[in-house]
Amino acid sequence: MWLAHTKKVDGEGQPLANHLKSVANLAGTYAKPLDLYWTAYLAGLLHDAGKYSDAFQTYLRRAQQGQRVQRGSVDHAYAGGKIIIGIANGNDPYPKQKSLAALIIANAVISHHRSELYDYIDPVDYQSPYDRRIDDHSVDHAQRDLEYPQIVTRFHSEICSDSELGTLLKKAEEEILKATVQAHQSGQNHADVFAWLNRYIYSCLIDADRTDTANFDQELRADYRLAQRDKDLKKLSTNLTNTVSSFPRTTKIDKQRHDISETATAHGQQWPTGMYRLTIPTGGGKTLASMRFALASACRNQQQSIIYSAPFISILRQNAGSVQKAVKSTDDVLEHHANIDLGTGISPVLRYQHDAWDAPIVMTTAAGFVNSILGNGSNNIRRFHRLCNSVLLVDEPQALPARLQDLFLSFLQFAVKTGHATVVYLTATQPALDVFNPEIFSNLPEIIPNYHTYERQMQRVHIDSHLLVGDKVPAFTAETLADYIANHFSGNLLVILNTISAVQNLTRTLKERFSTNGPSIWSLSTRLCPQHEADQLAAIRYLLDRQWPVIVVATPIIEAGVDISFKHCIRAFAGMDAIAQAAGRVNREGKASSLGDLTLIQTDTAFDSLAGLTDLKKRAEITKECLVRFKRDPDEMLTTTAQTLYFRDYYMKVRNEKITKYPAVVAGEPLWLYDLLNDGNDQASNSESLRYAYAQRHGYQWPYYYAPAWDTLSAEYQYIDDQKIGILVPYNTEAKHLIAELTNCQDAKKVSRLLKRAQRYVVGIYAKKSKNSKTGKRLPVTDKAIPLAGFDGQIYQLDPSKKDAYSTTLGLRL
Repeated sequence: MWLAHTKKVDGEGQPLANHLKSVANLAGTYAKPLDLYWTAYLAGLLHDAGKYSDAFQTYLRRAQQGQRVQRGSVDHAYAGGKIIIGIANGNDPYPKQKSLAALIIANAVISHHRSELYDYIDPVDYQSPYDRRIDDHSVDHAQRDLEYPQIVTRFHSEICSDSELGTLLKKAEEEILKATVQAHQSGQNHADVFAWLNRYIYSCLIDADRTDTANFDQELRADYRLAQRDKDLKKLSTNLTNTVSSFPRTTKIDKQRHDISETATAHGQQWPTGMYRLTIPTGGGKTLASMRFALASACRNQQQSIIYSAPFISILRQNAGSVQKAVKSTDDVLEHHANIDLGTGISPVLRYQHDAWDAPIVMTTAAGFVNSILGNGSNNIRRFHRLCNSVLLVDEPQALPARLQDLFLSFLQFAVKTGHATVVYLTATQPALDVFNPEIFSNLPEIIPNYHTYERQMQRVHIDSHLLVGDKVPAFTAETLADYIANHFSGNLLVILNTISAVQNLTRTLKERFSTNGPSIWSLSTRLCPQHEADQLAAIRYLLDRQWPVIVVATPIIEAGVDISFKHCIRAFAGMDAIAQAAGRVNREGKASSLGDLTLIQTDTAFDSLAGLTDLKKRAEITKECLVRFKRDPDEMLTTTAQTLYFRDYYMKVRNEKITKYPAVVAGEPLWLYDLLNDGNDQASNSESLRYAYAQRHGYQWPYYYAPAWDTLSAEYQYIDDQKIGILVPYNTEAKHLIAELTNCQDAKKVSRLLKRAQRYVVGIYAKKSKNSKTGKRLPVTDKAIPLAGFDGQIYQLDPSKKDAYSTTLGLRL
């Protein structure tokens, strides 16, 4: 009997034939919503065919007997790809047929032990890593030529014959042909669609392989159950409706929130899959209204899950808690982000749900969401197929980095038009995406069609721009701003500045000014570890609820949906979207007898500079131009009409500069990552394509029309442009104990658990490249951090000798 692998506990082996057939069925089931069952089925059937070699079976039995073996020492992943390409080519070494299905299946199979698909053509040297993997006759792989016939014979004897494979491949070819024809008919870029189909089948395979292996190893049944999921979603929808119905409707805003929520639900019950906008004024109950629409839509359209993304962890945690409470379930709402502590006693099923996003409702960060679309690594890959046939709620989409727009919009088109997903952009400041694709976004349906009416009715803030107009515009320093605050404000006040250094500087200055008998002074920025930030917010809310005088100085981290309300706000000048978000933190419930006020100011460049923040500076410059239009009535800046004008100007600028195609430099050569998705097919000349460069290098054409370079694309992609390094800080007693335990721990499993718990006490700061370029390491930009003992410079802690480096008010001080 040939084995696939053995259990960790008792060494019991899973028969290889059972594993291949089980993975094939699982992968096919995952791909069924897109009518790609046979394509994914074949990938599953072939993925471990190479394990039929004597070399692998010997390796496995030695491991079973407790002998020392080197993991990955036997190359087996190539064989299944070689088999399917042989079938497609009639076992002729010179390809005559150009089966796109075989190409997709083969790349998924040969890549299934990697972190990403192989590039079909390398954008640097114009060789084909894919070809090299399929047909590698180098000395290092001479053993492959000897063992391959044996693998094929055994595969045919246990799994299926040449002719049976040929029949299955024809079914897969029909599926891929149908998908590409439908993509062309729906107006999608067919080269983009081919690239996404590659990733989709790869995702189905990776998830099926990992799931079946875990099922055998842990004797679980953690597989995909669509019928049960449909029942779960209906139950959650009913619970949410009952919760919202119990909310009071005493104030004007209460009633408006109820109307918005009911309208969203009705449209979710009626509308087909598609792309929609949910434009709701800040404080209009956006989170629960969007969830009601999503649950109703998923039930109507038989979609598998709801996936919600928020720009910041703080917002995500707040909203995840609200949703769990409203749907009366914590088990069915998966909160996923870097700071989640799964604990030591996590069940295997919960671990599986966390890794695979297999839950009715998944709530994650924007970075986690986009990583699952573009990032490498097995967990990112296996989650990708979950994004199809689901409802995708994109909260605050205007926060998406401009360089990601083309890639992101390409995926959303695929998800909706090919993947049967529903996409909802939810925000009070809708980006003008018609600049990129007027055909789709010019007439995007509004879930709340009369949002302009609510916008006027729910106005709770007046914008004061008198400090920005005229001949003598004051540029505030920390000292002069503290004077202005002391002379003009009482009660509670929120001050939002653009940089961390400005926030810390003003906080110190205000504490000195109001040293006795004054308001309490608080600071919020990314220099606070997550637990510190949560504690600060809880304390601030406590004081605000009791109407105690409070001044909070914060970076824009507070703007994106933090459920907190102030009477007054001062906002350093920035983009119009940021100004609108700041307004959402003022008089949030509309309970004040008069409008709250948002005062815009200009800050001194030495105090709060945008010099190093290129994108923010660009947005601020465009806002200055818009401000002239609204000189008579600055409150117009808060309307969706004004926001649309602002975003149109901004997106026109970044599009003309080709920023939205994601410029990058690979091996010293400038390129655009979006072109690696579709090989320059988007209005590019042939001379810009990888296929053209390949022909110039080799003297013959690449045999396929498509050549996405996923390996290079995902390696170069970063959600955040500047890399950060995490520094463990001794915020409280638990944090200090964790640092001590990590310093002395030798148990790898325990270290992993400790690190997860320690995420609550990590502050991320920008990193610089090491002077030793050979190591590729990055170092923190501060002399107050030192490597944590025993981690070879991979993890940092705050230097214990720097007693004042972490403040209970300001957080990390560099």
